[in-house]
Amino acid sequence: MQIRLDQLEEQHFTWNESLQVDAGELSQTDVARLGEVDCTGSIDRTSDGWVVRMIVRYLQTLNCVRCLEPVEAPVELESAILLLKKNGASEIEPQDERELDREDLGVQVLEEPDIDTRELALEQMQLAVPMKPLCRESCKGLCGICGQNLNEGNCDCEPEIDPRWAALEKLKTVH
Repeated sequence: MQIRLDQLEEQHFTWNESLQVDAGELSQTDVARLGEVDCTGSIDRTSDGWVVRMIVRYLQTLNCVRCLEPVEAPVELESAILLLKKNGASEIEPQDERELDREDLGVQVLEEPDIDTRELALEQMQLAVPMKPLCRESCKGLCGICGQNLNEGNCDCEPEIDPRWAALEKLKTVH
């Protein structure tokens, strides 16, 4: 939904929308599927700009990084973003490149006084994808030789010994 911030006459504006998001839009290979995304938010005017508060709820299906099995996880994200006007009384001066402070992470400077709530939701969803999704902490993964899912049972493969460690194997058999 496109919202023109400079045309909001009320001090408090709310919205609720359902989004259809394709997993490919998140640019995360571990995301297999996304359910319908329910987005609820509010916008409050401040002296410098606007505060956007948003709750995003959806079901995501991820691929376990060890065994590649699908893992469904419900997600509920709450975020608050301060949107600052680039021009006007609180104009933001461009600065040289610098490291972001903690308080900078929830701040966006607007070129134009309009926002796309879908883009804000996608940004929050992107941040909610775990770096290494697991089906469970004790996941044994796949056999590196035959590909057997070791959570379902062991395979008959003999572990390959790295030739650099073969000399140590001889010491183990002598004693």
